Amino acid sequence: MKVVLLGRYPDFVKREIRREAKIIHMERPRRGIENADVVVINAGIRADGKFLDRVKSLKTLITFTHGYDHVDLEAVRARGINFQTVPGSTPSVVELTFGLMISVLRKIPEQDRRMKRGEWKKELGTELFGKTLGVVGLGPIGTNVCRIARSFGMNVVACDPNRLMRGELKVSMTSLEKLLEISDIVSLHAHLDEGTERMIGRKELEMMKRSAILINTARGGLVDSGALYKALKAKRIAGAGLDVFDREPARKEKLSSLKNVVSTPHAGADTFEGEKRKAYILKDMLKEL
Repeated sequence: MKVVLLGRYPDFVKREIRREAKIIHMERPRRGIENADVVVINAGIRADGKFLDRVKSLKTLITFTHGYDHVDLEAVRARGINFQTVPGSTPSVVELTFGLMISVLRKIPEQDRRMKRGEWKKELGTELFGKTLGVVGLGPIGTNVCRIARSFGMNVVACDPNRLMRGELKVSMTSLEKLLEISDIVSLHAHLDEGTERMIGRKELEMMKRSAILINTARGGLVDSGALYKALKAKRIAGAGLDVFDREPARKEKLSSLKNVVSTPHAGADTFEGEKRKAYILKDMLKEL
């Protein structure tokens, strides 16, 4: 079985996977990928029909990510290819979600910058306690955000546009429209597909409280970035914490230039623990093939 690890990965991840399987690592597709039986990709590799046609002997495609909007699922299914994800980054993304909430509400980046300039200027922030959190998308990440939010003393409402929820969850379910109206914080965790693309646009942003903030650690395509920029600049909503963007890498992203935005470079899954966890999961997957 020929296994190709395609894309950039930390060295410790490659070492761990090599303990289970003999792999060929390529940062970009090149000669030798054509006869691979298994290809492991990350979010930086677009697995579309053209790519799949090149790997003629491909039997299994695995993405080393939780999300899979970089994979053309129709093309995968049409070719009878087995497709799997590696969902080991849930704790990492959940923790960054709350990190962004607190950073925006307590203005941590701005106060840190002032301290570095030698300024001693306090600014009132806002607590999580007693606030209403609206969670959009109830996969593993959204579900855990709901669970942890309650430990902060938050009221939690949710909607599940992709119908991701599995099992029971003690949370008040509502429509997206009602969620936007009543939430102090809206946190996006839906999968990006045809039904959720640009699900947060000008109309939806106008439904939100002026004091509300938007958190997105899912996918940039869930939000109309132009409408969000206008809403934030006009202070139609109070702020945003963004880990994902329409186009990545987002080196000249207008949203990141706004004072009421805290942004990170799609770093939600980027922890040592998360990458190790995914490496162990991938090892087990390869063992089963």
